[in-house]
Amino acid sequence: MALSLKPCFWLHDGAAEAVATYTSIFPNSRVRSAGPLVWDLEIQGQPVMLLQAGPMYRAGPALSLHVRLSDADTLRRAWDALCEGGKVFMPLQEWPWSPLYGWVEDARGIGFQLALVDAEDDGPRVIPGLLFVNERCGRARDALAHYTDLFAQVGGPDAAAVVVPPPPGDVVPFAMMRLAGTPVAVGDGPGQHAFGFDEGGSLFVGCQTQAEVDGLWEGLIADGGRESRCGWLVDRFGVSWQIVPTALLRLLGDPQVAGPVHEAMMGLNKLDIAVLEAAAAAAR
Repeated sequence: MALSLKPCFWLHDGAAEAVATYTSIFPNSRVRSAGPLVWDLEIQGQPVMLLQAGPMYRAGPALSLHVRLSDADTLRRAWDALCEGGKVFMPLQEWPWSPLYGWVEDARGIGFQLALVDAEDDGPRVIPGLLFVNERCGRARDALAHYTDLFAQVGGPDAAAVVVPPPPGDVVPFAMMRLAGTPVAVGDGPGQHAFGFDEGGSLFVGCQTQAEVDGLWEGLIADGGRESRCGWLVDRFGVSWQIVPTALLRLLGDPQVAGPVHEAMMGLNKLDIAVLEAAAAAAR
């Protein structure tokens, strides 16, 4: 599959400490690459990006990580670590959907929903989740349909699927799709909330071709979305995305051309592989 997807969380600082915490409290977790600006890690096998870029934005619980653990003691230790300096939205206890579940925003602003599951459960262990709140409550169903249709159009039929269909009704408590191989949950949050979607939490999509970049970009900004700089956009539902060609990551990893390529990137909204490659060629 050409497309890839992972959640990205914007931090003021403290990315190294965050990575050390997450990889110590969650099994099967590791650092893939380390800072100083971008940290890539896996939490129970799910790729996650941390962007340490100062106080412009802050991660928030509208984009959170559903972490499913099969050991209650491990879950409680992870919960205690995440609650230190954080804010609890739903206490750790038995709920109708799980014998042990809690939702917390940790001290860094990242939302975690921890749930106890059977050891035999073969479902994904970490699921990024989008919660549609306030004026966007009730739009989860439309977002799921739009995202799965778009990713299937751009990446082919294997790039998108509805895994857990939304139940009937205007408000969707929980549904799940798979985009570019990554499970993503969606749901509506009735009532008033002091948070919502913004650039502090985004979905990063890696693209192999310019056609994929163009297709996702145009599809996501359609009907009320807006462009931002350097491959960032906000779609009509308020969700932030980074649509990034893998060529950019390759070029930025080459010390000989990284500076000019970065400068070229800063002048673009939608990223253009030809422009980036030309900047690299001129520097060689």
